[in-house]
Amino acid sequence: MDACICQLPLTATSSATSATAYDCANEKRPGVTAKVQTPDESVKFLEKLFKFRQDISVIGIAGPGDPMCDADKTLATFEKCKSHFPNALLCLSTNGLALPEHVDEIVRLGVSHVTVTVNAVTPDVGSKGLFVGEV
Repeated sequence: MDACICQLPLTATSSATSATAYDCANEKRPGVTAKVQTPDESVKFLEKLFKFRQDISVIGIAGPGDPMCDADKTLATFEKCKSHFPNALLCLSTNGLALPEHVDEIVRLGVSHVTVTVNAVTPDVGSKGLFVGEV
């Protein structure tokens, strides 16, 4: 599945190559932005991108940093993306910051994929299981 990773930075990724601009110096995927964008800038960026790339089916919001650090803007971006691109899947990549407080809103917005990065000091600590409840 091809994706657009939006960095709130907002990003769009796809497995197909094309002549569309790669906006980020550190990424070689179409749609990865070079700067943090507002919700409205993200929609404008995606509108331009989708004119050239019809193979993108996922809009994702990721770092730098945790997008839930500014949950209001992240959730507003998802809201606008859902409204403008109703057929796109929505994805969030987070360290879990503010996730419990916003899980109902994330579900309401139709974010179908959430990646939570879990770090541990050693593999042994990480293997002990850090989750409570259903995963």
